[in-house]
Parts: sequence; C-alpha cells; structure tokens
Amino acid sequence: MFKITGKTTDGKIVVKGVYKMYETDGLPLDVIFGFLNENNAIPDWLWFFIEATEAGMKPERILSKLEHPIADSYGPEMRDVVIKKLRCFYTLHDKRMKIREEALDKLAKLGQEFDADDGKQSPDS
Repeated sequence: MFKITGKTTDGKIVVKGVYKMYETDGLPLDVIFGFLNENNAIPDWLWFFIEATEAGMKPERILSKLEHPIADSYGPEMRDVVIKKLRCFYTLHDKRMKIREEALDKLAKLGQEFDADDGKQSPDS
C-alpha cells in the first residue's frame, strides 16, 4: 500500500504508492488525497510522477489529472506549487535525456570511426 518516504517541515508524513493505488485499485485521486490529508499525510509527488510516466502516461496528462484533486484536498496554493515543481522536474529530466542521447550518439560515431581505423597504421608510426 503506502510507504513512508519522509516528513514535511510542518510534520506531514510523505508517502509513495499513491499512483499504484490509483491505477490498480481504481480509487479516484480526490478520495486518496482526501484520506491522506485527513491522516496528516501527503503524497510523494515526485514518486507519483515517476510511476505514472513509467506506466506510459504523458507528463502533461499527469499534471492535468493532478490539478483538481490537489486543489480540492490541499488547496490551490499547494496545487500551484506542486504543478510548478513537477513541470520543472520533467523539463530538466527531458533536457538531461536529450543530452544523454546526444552523448551516446557521439560515442557511437566515435566507436564507428575507431572501428573503421582499426588495423590501419598512422603515417607517424
């Protein structure tokens, strides 16, 4: 079910496993968030986002699914902060993945060049 991942500065328990409960048990997010809020807990938003993307959900769809339930259970200020931070996370993550892909492409090209040069002696030797 839920697993504790930490505590907020105001003493709320942070839990992961929310996405899995939403996906596998079919419970609406507002029900899950309401239960957590009543029990002085809050979802680990980053874990929710990661699990949802790993399940194939697009980042913008995740954010749109979260907006109303967060506002209903935790208020519009919390919604704005969570959505902004998740948007920053996936933007940075996306940039990192593109840089990684470019680096892997360059390494592959270098490997191909190395293979093409394999067995050839340079004029200096």
